[in-house]
Amino acid sequence: MSYSFHDRRETDFFSTISNDITYHQDKLTSFLNRRYDVAHFQQQIEEKSAVFSDEKRRVLNHAIHHQYATLNPSGKVLQNIDLLADPTTFSVTTGHQIALYGGPLYFLYKIVHVIQLSELLAHRFPSHHFVPVFWMATEDHDFEEIATINLFGNTLKWETDQSGPVGRMNLDEGFLRLKYEMLGYFQKDAVTTALIQDYYTSADANLSDATRRFVHDLFHDKGLVIVDGDDPQLKRLFESTLIKEITTGFSSQAVEEQTKALTELGYKPQVNARAINLFLMDDQIRERIIQTDDGQFRAGEELFSSDQMLQLIHDEPHRFSPNVVLRPLYQETILPNLAYIGGGGEMAYWLQLKRVFDAVDELYPLIAVRNSAQIIDKVALKKMAKLGLDVSAIFHPIDLLKKEIVLKASDDELNFDAMDQKTSELSDELLRMITTVDDGLKSFALAEITRLSKQVEGVKQKLIRQQKKKFEEEMSALESLLDKLFPGGGLQERKESSLGWMAKYGAQELLSIIFDALHPNTNDLILILEDES
Repeated sequence: MSYSFHDRRETDFFSTISNDITYHQDKLTSFLNRRYDVAHFQQQIEEKSAVFSDEKRRVLNHAIHHQYATLNPSGKVLQNIDLLADPTTFSVTTGHQIALYGGPLYFLYKIVHVIQLSELLAHRFPSHHFVPVFWMATEDHDFEEIATINLFGNTLKWETDQSGPVGRMNLDEGFLRLKYEMLGYFQKDAVTTALIQDYYTSADANLSDATRRFVHDLFHDKGLVIVDGDDPQLKRLFESTLIKEITTGFSSQAVEEQTKALTELGYKPQVNARAINLFLMDDQIRERIIQTDDGQFRAGEELFSSDQMLQLIHDEPHRFSPNVVLRPLYQETILPNLAYIGGGGEMAYWLQLKRVFDAVDELYPLIAVRNSAQIIDKVALKKMAKLGLDVSAIFHPIDLLKKEIVLKASDDELNFDAMDQKTSELSDELLRMITTVDDGLKSFALAEITRLSKQVEGVKQKLIRQQKKKFEEEMSALESLLDKLFPGGGLQERKESSLGWMAKYGAQELLSIIFDALHPNTNDLILILEDES
């Protein structure tokens, strides 16, 4: 593999706010604790040390050990879990909704980014330990967002009548049908068939356990620690914030103020806060908590007085689930975290949250947009070469690309000026010679000249049709190339399943390619170019 880089700002795939978080955090300092820079981690370490208690570390360590009970972790993972109890240890975190079999490619890119960042920080700050953390967003109830897997341009879907937090869902008959459908794409691929059959099975209690096992087996040698926020011990650490939200609705006003400031700078907000940014949760439900006009609280069909709601928080804090506004705060409350790494849209809404953190005296982390990459295989590279396009050209608008192809072929364009001149001269000479011999043959001469002109015109039209066909083939080839590189008009990493690329290279080889290509200090879009061999 070889690598190339392309400025994100020279494509249509990244928003202005995402690019500013990536390249120009100096514009955004009023929305941050401090600008993301490796040099600034020392200050972040000092501030997090001052606010993250030993008791939180003890609870976190115990909770994660409990979550890993069925995996029996060893080696670097076990070491990192235990290191989280050490006051000199800090985490760098990314998160994602639960995804099937590694989800889209950027699911892997996120995780590789935080692993590499933790290694970079360990080298830079040798007196501290840094643990890469993957936060599983298991409480999300938007099943439609995680129910599909895209294989070779085909979308396969898990059909189920289950509802509620997706992490608690069972791998039911509908999931088995999905697996059977997936296996149909790999009938001659024993390795990928085994991968599909060995993971997401009846041995997994639910989707959370299945995802943890799959991700753990991919990254255990790198020491990745996987955290599920749907945990009674961890929710207890968030109890005071739950109470504050129910009694004051503090987060809504904080987001509104921050969003107003962002909007005044021309940025479009990514999330809208509700009056109360919590859900009430059970195995099959996750219902918004809404305060009624008379001061009571409704969650689905259930109605609670203020005292009843506060008592429920005290007795069963794990039943309360933060929405998109409070989830980052919950995460940072229970982790000794220094930095959060996410996608462009994800980090854009983090910019709306600084005042939410300030309202409960919680430290806002350093934030950065994850690495983004595009794998270009040798088939695509050959097609680009045949079309006369370099790698950077594929990010131009398609109309501009078509124009470039035509212009590059302009030397081959048909020019009939010389032929027309010769035909005219020949016609004149024929008429002169024939009428010189016998002026009565003038009509014959004109008829022959007309026949000659028609023959020449026929040749010209034939050549024009062939030239047009040549360009039509090139335009069709260009459109086919771009459809393959940018499925659905978007980046490959957001659409194509990791599983398809694991089948192409092998799971460990794919990870090796990604680890070689990505780097946490790289801002540009990374182009991974497949070798000819």
